[in-house]
Amino acid sequence: MKLYLPFLLLIILADISLAASITIVPDADIVTNSWTTTPLWSKIADSAEAPDGTVITSPLNPSSTDLINFSLNEIVEGQVDQVIIIVHARRSSVAGDVSLNLSWFNTTGGLIASIDTGSLTTTLTTYHGTFAVAVNRTYVNNSFLLIIPSSSGVLPQIEIDAINLNLTTSNTTLKANGTITGPVTNFTGENFTLQGKCDANGLSSAENVYV
Repeated sequence: MKLYLPFLLLIILADISLAASITIVPDADIVTNSWTTTPLWSKIADSAEAPDGTVITSPLNPSSTDLINFSLNEIVEGQVDQVIIIVHARRSSVAGDVSLNLSWFNTTGGLIASIDTGSLTTTLTTYHGTFAVAVNRTYVNNSFLLIIPSSSGVLPQIEIDAINLNLTTSNTTLKANGTITGPVTNFTGENFTLQGKCDANGLSSAENVYV
């Protein structure tokens, strides 16, 4: 069936499944031990792509007892399918072998993903690990990041400049009221095409809208 309508005004409510990317960063200290300078989280909550150079510093010759812990309270929509854990860090110029383990835990304390930097250099360097995961958003909101240092040598220290968790999510629902205006020139089949224009509250327009 073909119809020509010079004008059509139609209000729609769309549920759209989207893939999205979001970066979350520490937003509060849980455990600081002897690291300086508190609050720690605010010094490392900048972009790992362009860190501001403000660092947090471990005690001398740090061990697993000098762990630090941060909360991550970002509200995430949808399911998390992938996480990239990124840390920008270095060791002091004092001789020694130091490394960091970063472990991301969900709300109930279950491990989501973990990376080990290996031996840190004396230059601020980006270390990262990419993991495929399948985590419901309810377990991501109010999660936390545990950082455990290890070292050997003559009193080295660790400096951290930035920590980011880059998440890829799916099944994000977007609800929008849309208006389709004519002319609408073609209705075809049971699932018909409205060949007009759709503006959804400032979202990108679509020339063909499928119903």
